[in-house]
Formats: sequence, structure tokens, C-alpha cells
Amino acid sequence: SPALPSIGHLAEGNAGGVLILFMWAGIGAALAVALRSVALPVGLGIVWALGIENLVSAMARSMLSALEPIRDVLPGVNAGSLVAALTPERIGSPAPGVADTVSGGRAVTTLVAYVLVAVVVAAWCHHRRDVT
Repeated sequence: SPALPSIGHLAEGNAGGVLILFMWAGIGAALAVALRSVALPVGLGIVWALGIENLVSAMARSMLSALEPIRDVLPGVNAGSLVAALTPERIGSPAPGVADTVSGGRAVTTLVAYVLVAVVVAAWCHHRRDVT
């Protein structure tokens, strides 16, 4: 349909994208503050997002159903589930990496928890080492 989405749908999509951005940036910033460098957190993030998380998700989906509770709290899985929850059905097939593993509400809750934990860890590490 050539009709544009409503302002509400645009706001939901924008808020979801900002939440996902804050989650990944918060984790990266917390790692950068905790490790006192930039290169190591970037490398860890790439290995995590492209390797470890995909491996755990694939293993939980195919062979080891005991990994499902761990998979359901991974940041990439929750980000993909949030995107799947915000994608209208009329679009058709979702983008690669977007799977409806957990509900949209649970994905939002998990992503907000990641943001809060990242801020607390970064502030604690900064205060403990650099302020006192």
C-alpha cells in the first residue's frame, strides 16, 4: 500500500530503534569504562554479536533446548524480537536476523534492564577508579 504509516507507528518504530541503539551503546560504553580502552570492547562486541550469540541461538533452536532460557535473555535476540513486534504483518517476511523469539513486552523489559545495568556498571567503575 502506498499509504504512509501513522504518526503513532512512526513514533513506536523510532522509540524501538532508539532503545536498541541505547542498549548496544550502553553495553559498549560500560565495557569501555570497565576495561579502560576502546579497541577491546569493539572486538568483544563483534565476537559476541556475530559468533557467540548466534551459536547459542542456533544450538537452542536445534539441539539443546536447555539453552532456551539463556537465549531468551541475550541482547541480540531481544532486539530482534522487538523489531519483529514492531514490524507490521503487511510487510511480509522479516529482515534477516529478526525472529519473534520472545514477546515485544518482554523484549522491551530486557532491553531497558540492559541499559540500566550498563549505566550502573559504567558509573560504578568510573567512580571507583577515577573519582575516589
